[in-house]
Amino acid sequence: MHCLLAAASLTMTFSLAHMSNDAAPPFPHPAITEVLFNVPKDNGDANRDGTRSATADEFVELINPHDKPINLTGYSLASRLIWANPDGKRGVGFTFPDFTLGPGEIVVLFNGHDTTIAGDVGTVDAAPSATNNRFDGAWVFTMDMPSKNRALSNAGDFVLLLDPKGTPVDGVVWGKPSVDPPGGSFRLSKVEANPKGSVQRIDANAQLKPHISIDKHASSPGAIPTAN
Repeated sequence: MHCLLAAASLTMTFSLAHMSNDAAPPFPHPAITEVLFNVPKDNGDANRDGTRSATADEFVELINPHDKPINLTGYSLASRLIWANPDGKRGVGFTFPDFTLGPGEIVVLFNGHDTTIAGDVGTVDAAPSATNNRFDGAWVFTMDMPSKNRALSNAGDFVLLLDPKGTPVDGVVWGKPSVDPPGGSFRLSKVEANPKGSVQRIDANAQLKPHISIDKHASSPGAIPTAN
């Protein structure tokens, strides 16, 4: 995760002066549309491997909300522990290999610890060759976290989307993280720590809400739901 090294060199002035609206990041950046950080006991098998896992079923979903393709090569995700110590062996992080996301397309990144996800699935080394029909035709990656402890904290954490230079362009924070998120003008959405499923946007510019409040489902990796 070489680009995360650049993130550590940014000035870590942890003010919460972020974008005051819900506008998606401008082109050429994707947007975070869904995060499952607190896997529910019921209907928690988000990666559809047949087993509910508090670690493996975590995921982050991104969309390209623009009318032109985005080259995501070098973009990365970082939880609070990766952000604080990119060289460490704690936290959740992933850097995209050579990969292009078309207009309106969705990509889902599962934690993936100790599991096999059906269908075409990419890794940090190579993108999938096709979209995955098991996830509504989204592109799917596994982060292949090496330990069950390499997971997002239910009580308090954040996940950042970083551009190839290591600059945050979108983020989600919940609870009381042990590390403050970085300041800046990027969108940082604060959500409750126990949403009983994922948090979800119904479009790239909407607020994140508990998924269950939108359509009574715990999550929908690869699909953007509409309210009932």
